[in-house]
Amino acid sequence: MSILQPRLASPAAGTHPAVVSRRVHETLRLGIAGLIVLVAALGIAATEPNPNFVKLLAVFVGIAGVVYLLVNPRLEISVLVLGVYLGCLDGPVKLLSGGGHTVSAVRDVLISAVCIGAILRQHGMQERLSVPPLFGWVLAFVACVVIETFNPNTANVLKALGGYRQQLEWVPFFFFGYLVIRSKHRFRVLFMALAVIAVVNALVCAYQVRLNPHALAAWGPGYAEKVLGTNGVTGTTFFAGGEGHVRPLGLGSDIGFGGDVAGISLPGIFMLLATARPRRRWIYVLLCLGSLLGVAVSLSRTDVVGAVVILFAFTVLCFSAGQRVARPLIALFVVGALAIPLVSVVTST
Repeated sequence: MSILQPRLASPAAGTHPAVVSRRVHETLRLGIAGLIVLVAALGIAATEPNPNFVKLLAVFVGIAGVVYLLVNPRLEISVLVLGVYLGCLDGPVKLLSGGGHTVSAVRDVLISAVCIGAILRQHGMQERLSVPPLFGWVLAFVACVVIETFNPNTANVLKALGGYRQQLEWVPFFFFGYLVIRSKHRFRVLFMALAVIAVVNALVCAYQVRLNPHALAAWGPGYAEKVLGTNGVTGTTFFAGGEGHVRPLGLGSDIGFGGDVAGISLPGIFMLLATARPRRRWIYVLLCLGSLLGVAVSLSRTDVVGAVVILFAFTVLCFSAGQRVARPLIALFVVGALAIPLVSVVTST
């Protein structure tokens, strides 16, 4: 007596019809979404007597980005795209346009798009939602923000709503972290993304710090306001040797942003450097030096002190690794040895 064994489909058997149908439906949804974006952009252009094609392109890309974050089935990719925008594009979009608080709302729209897309996908899967651990701390933080409304110095409702926006717009990232970062691989991707963003900001800061104030102010109305100072706001320039210099903004909207991102990325890139395979270690060394460059050219004492504290804390934690302390300490000493000539070059220029 024989039993027929089910055979797995071979590559020659083709793709399963259910997979093909799902891919076709996803392609159709993306195509329809792109068509809606194109029609909306053309409608905006038609209402303008002299349309600005640069702004039209920006609107088109922005709407397409929002639609992508809504329909993208992979939450980790949506969060990564959002992180890249916040680290590399949020500042330039605000300062190049000079839109102020109106343009700042773009990041709130993107965060809301990721949240709505995640909720819709969860609802479509018909799975039971589970509350993340330590959720009570999030509720306590939200309660503290709400209580601040009753402060006698709160001017009006608009001021209170503005405060809510500045503090509560980051609460969804608590849930993003719980849903997305659950493995060593995801942590490595997070550390790599932070390091790349830090290096890009460091390169921009290194370029900006060599410009004179008026050259950087010519980048856009927002840059002119930050660098030269307007409406009673002090500029970010300083004088040394009779010449004007700029405290770099990097790809952020305020001074010290490049150093802040570099300081955040240093612990993660140190860990990657200490645990990586030898053939990949040189990549992490370059990223680590780039982050240190970002701290150096940020011209912010807070960032420099923060980097020193991070190095000290990492060294102390290395000794808690027991017999495995050698690799992280060697990685730390190698980076320190390479950072010395880097610092000397930066200080000389």
